[in-house]
Amino acid sequence: MRFFFWNAILTLLVTSLSGALIPEPEVKIEVLQKPFICHRKTKGGDLMLVHYEGYLEKDGSLFHSTSGMVSFGTQWKIPPESTLIFNIDLLEIRNGPRSHESFQEMDLNDDWKLSKDEVKVYLKKEFEKHGAVVNESHHDVLVEDIFDKEDEDKDGFISAREFTYKHDEL
Repeated sequence: MRFFFWNAILTLLVTSLSGALIPEPEVKIEVLQKPFICHRKTKGGDLMLVHYEGYLEKDGSLFHSTSGMVSFGTQWKIPPESTLIFNIDLLEIRNGPRSHESFQEMDLNDDWKLSKDEVKVYLKKEFEKHGAVVNESHHDVLVEDIFDKEDEDKDGFISAREFTYKHDEL
């Protein structure tokens, strides 16, 4: 019995010591270029559209790029202990799907609740903005699905609290 106890203690000690030998990875962030005038800064919950390229520091070879989705990771592996350099360009900032600003944009009559008509108008506008075909019956199904999931008190409206409350669907 004592043997198993001391064996367990020794195993825990060796495991914790070996874990302590692994250094924390170093992350360095450097801003290479900022716009002269910046009208919008990101905030929590925002969606960001970015372009990035990943390089090996050792020889500067490109291993991944979102431009044309070039990816060489399937042809060769990144060597262990490699230093990776990512150049990231922020192309666009959008309000997150549950931001207060998005709610205000949808709430056409400023009554702090969204009707099915307001959601339908918003969806139609978003589809048109992105060049998608507007299909009325499809929008009706989308609106019904949104209200089934978001209208917690089933009063036929989505309140500001129901809209912006933290969800965990993902």
